[in-house]
Amino acid sequence: MKKCWNSDPFKRPTIIDLEYIISQWLKCVNKYYDELNEGDSDIEFKHNIETSQFKDDIDEFVNANKTLSTLSQEQTDTSIIQQSHSQACYTSRLLNEMFGL
Repeated sequence: MKKCWNSDPFKRPTIIDLEYIISQWLKCVNKYYDELNEGDSDIEFKHNIETSQFKDDIDEFVNANKTLSTLSQEQTDTSIIQQSHSQACYTSRLLNEMFGL
């Protein structure tokens, strides 16, 4: 990413370079995610990025995905719907009646 910040535009990666790097990263993430779900914790990567940092980044991505899935399931659980007050009265009206239009 620091290469993208280079003050000399000719030393920055091209869009083709960026597309290749991102697609390789996504392939590694997908492979890691699939193998992690299969229970394989000893996964080797073949790439030119520092392995420990790369693996930490993927772990963070996978854990965030699991957290989002859990939160999504909790939000769709109908048992957490709150009961309204027994004496509450809700009246729907047209907006033009409310604002005197």
